[in-house]
Amino acid sequence: MAKSISAPFAQDWETRGTIPKELWPKIAELGLGGIYVSEEYGGSGLSRLDATLVFEALAMSCPAVGSFLSIHNMCGGMIDKFGSEDQASGCRSFYHGEGVLLLPDRTRLRARTRQR
Repeated sequence: MAKSISAPFAQDWETRGTIPKELWPKIAELGLGGIYVSEEYGGSGLSRLDATLVFEALAMSCPAVGSFLSIHNMCGGMIDKFGSEDQASGCRSFYHGEGVLLLPDRTRLRARTRQR
């Protein structure tokens, strides 16, 4: 998956300092938008070991995508584990590729996706 979705474009994305917004729905279709999130809230309910293997595979073709997805999933996992019922259920669309969860404002500004 990483070889076909991100590897051919990784150098261009790195040069431009962006990751296209259109990539996230493709990743979400594979169930990777809410790796640590329980199935009850629309996630995959997988373990940290499972996630580590996913991030490692993605990083082999495009380190930025692996890192970005890791942060997104970390935020989702925290909301799932420590958030209120409203917060957890309100994030379902993010796990299905309709946006990216980035909690710290500084990170959001640096790593946000741009529309083409």
